[in-house]
Amino acid sequence: LESLRLCAVGLTSLAPLCALPALAELDVRANPIPASSDAARELGAVFASCGALASFKLAPCDLASAPRSVIPGGLRAFCLLRSSGALRELEGKAVSPNERHFVVGQYLAKRAARAAKAEAAGAAKDRRATTHAAGATGGAPVAAGAAAPNPNGRPGRPTSAPSIRKEHT
Repeated sequence: LESLRLCAVGLTSLAPLCALPALAELDVRANPIPASSDAARELGAVFASCGALASFKLAPCDLASAPRSVIPGGLRAFCLLRSSGALRELEGKAVSPNERHFVVGQYLAKRAARAAKAEAAGAAKDRRATTHAAGATGGAPVAAGAAAPNPNGRPGRPTSAPSIRKEHT
């Protein structure tokens, strides 16, 4: 099956369409597909399993107008990122190689920025852990994740601070 039109038939899930990998044209307009993260995952799965999909139509339906919290980047970018290079028409509008390149480039730039931010946060956390451990060892730096030596000089489990003993006079 290469072409499937299921317009206004009460379709509420896209998951069964994943079993049709040879689809080149898919029209599921005017169905009550909910604006949910589950439906968005199903849509992504359809694009992943239907590598030959060249034309896709979804709107109008709740999923097509879902907020960016459900469909990151909006419907068009979401579909372009998950589709193969075969997708040539989306919602009745042509998909150009330049548009695909632009959307993928934006996605990769955002992903790289998130990774750099996470790496910087991890490095800051490591520095804080090293500083905290150094304070517990009397100033000697300790690598993050390494156990600090017992400051009391006694064998056993290391502590993070010296114990306080009351002197009896």
